[in-house]
Amino acid sequence: MSSRVCRIAQLSDLHLSSVQDGLSKGVDCWQQLDKMLEHLRGQAPVDGIVLTGDIAHDESKQSYERLREILDRQEWPYWLVPGNHDNPGLMREVFAERLEASSPAMCFSTLLQDVAVLGLDTHVPGCDGGGLSAASMAWFEEQCDAHAQRPIIVFMHHPPLNTGDEFFDSIGLANRESFWERMKQYPQIKALGFGHLHRSLQLNHEPWVQGAPSASFAMQRTADGWQIRPEEAGYLLWSVSPDEVTTKVLGRD
Repeated sequence: MSSRVCRIAQLSDLHLSSVQDGLSKGVDCWQQLDKMLEHLRGQAPVDGIVLTGDIAHDESKQSYERLREILDRQEWPYWLVPGNHDNPGLMREVFAERLEASSPAMCFSTLLQDVAVLGLDTHVPGCDGGGLSAASMAWFEEQCDAHAQRPIIVFMHHPPLNTGDEFFDSIGLANRESFWERMKQYPQIKALGFGHLHRSLQLNHEPWVQGAPSASFAMQRTADGWQIRPEEAGYLLWSVSPDEVTTKVLGRD
């Protein structure tokens, strides 16, 4: 077993677009992605990148293909799970080599520094909220059983617990109570990273459950709607070992 700590950069809620000006919510999200990747290159080496959904705001193949070209030029391996603003079918087509043929939907499993890294697809077609199919849950349990003797970190788009935000909880994971109870049956799960909220929020300590900020923009509710804050974009850096989990929010001005 490797004694090294597994370091994973989690980028979430990129909201990339293939429209002519490339803007989403008035933000150049491609430029924001370049900024995050440049910042990450200035950090200590990481073992990989996981993108936790809402990757293509326009759900277009062009956005996924452009993203693939960018990520393939980087020095790190990467994996992806979809969010509600995604098209999992197109993602599977463009990023087919990042998936296992036997995995359901857009789920993935890999080993980094002898830490099992699992990605769960919580996309529900036509719905802003999320869910886990019976096939995905069965696959998740099989992976947990297969990695009973090593630490596990799980990534997904929708939070697995209530967040205290009425709006986001209304479009959260539909079966989060039953999923959480099942997840607690596997003590080797050390951490879970999610997205969806556009801000970093820790929901639990053991296992460590934390959301990543959006790599493109934060959103703050106001009396007039939503205020978009690109200056509060960032990414989450996970460090996971059998004995410890730590996180840092990076990439902000």
